[in-house]
Amino acid sequence: MVIGRKRAADHRADWQTVDKAIDRALEAVPETNPDAAKCKQALAELLTIMDQMQA
Repeated sequence: MVIGRKRAADHRADWQTVDKAIDRALEAVPETNPDAAKCKQALAELLTIMDQMQA
C-alpha cells in the first residue's frame, strides 16, 4: 500500500460516516416547526465530519 492513499474500504467507511451525518442534518429540518438550534448543530457536525475526510 502506498503511504497517503486510502483503500477502497476506507473510502466506503468515510462515505458512510458522511452519509449518516447528512441524514441527521436532514432529519433536523422537519416540514413544520424546525428547531433552529438542532438544525445548526446537525449542520455543524456535518461540516466537521466533511472537513475531517481526507482526499
